[in-house]
Amino acid sequence: MADLFSDERFCRFLSEIDASDAAKFQLSEIKDDHYDIYEFYGDVYCLVSKWEDNESISALYLIEGEEKAILIDTGMGSGDIPQLIFRLIGEKELIVVYTHEHFDHVAFAGYYENEYMMDVEESIERVNAGFTADELSISSVRTDNPYPLEGGRATATANIKPMEDGTVFELGGRSLKAIHTPGHSPASTCYYDEKYGLLFVGDIFSHGNIFIHFDDDIFMKSDLDTFIKSLDKLMPYVQKSKYIYFPHLSVVDTAQQMVVLKDAVESIRAGKVQYKVIYNDYSQSDVKCYSIHGLEILVALDSET
Repeated sequence: MADLFSDERFCRFLSEIDASDAAKFQLSEIKDDHYDIYEFYGDVYCLVSKWEDNESISALYLIEGEEKAILIDTGMGSGDIPQLIFRLIGEKELIVVYTHEHFDHVAFAGYYENEYMMDVEESIERVNAGFTADELSISSVRTDNPYPLEGGRATATANIKPMEDGTVFELGGRSLKAIHTPGHSPASTCYYDEKYGLLFVGDIFSHGNIFIHFDDDIFMKSDLDTFIKSLDKLMPYVQKSKYIYFPHLSVVDTAQQMVVLKDAVESIRAGKVQYKVIYNDYSQSDVKCYSIHGLEILVALDSET
């Protein structure tokens, strides 16, 4: 079972930030059979499935305003996440947005009225069609989803709507801005909370592997040059942010880590970093693995780096 307060990276982050901010990161008194509920700085819920461990976390984020709430991603399909979300927000209107189209972020797509993804047609069509069990045989998407699925399906069909780059979701007293940041995947999107200086960055950042090597029908296409351009685009928001929240591996860090990441990928593009060839289980292929600044960045074997 995952426990953020036993994660060395998470604890180190808390020890290095302002004590008054660190005190706002805590395990909630609200209990659920399937999810641990954390309360983070900025009045944010971080939801972590109990069956995940610290190395396989795929966290969801719930942000409440005075009138509406936003759920960022719907996770890996464990338990009854829709029931939990509505228990947390009561009668408030819920908006669901996605950081990108990969299965570990969209397994509960189709169970909400207002779902949005960046306006990338092939990505929305891929998720709306749902994934079959065969397609996700390499994944750890759960099979204990309490809602009925058609035979052979791992996720439901959905009706995700497109949103434009720069869309602002007004929640009442706070807002979230969608920023299209492709590179990890075509529909990759970050969300900026100006009130609290928070940046929800999806899989653009991780303390584990950072994947920029995909090119298939499940993960869609990654691209290093596009990734670098997206980081350039993101820098004005990074400069205004205190913390970044992300789905995997310790789930939070200072916004400065995005500057570190930018330097890392620019160094890779410039040919300044040596790599080793490793096998990646998700793409089922050999990839280049670059180790720099404490990050592990995977790039396609045929990439000109």
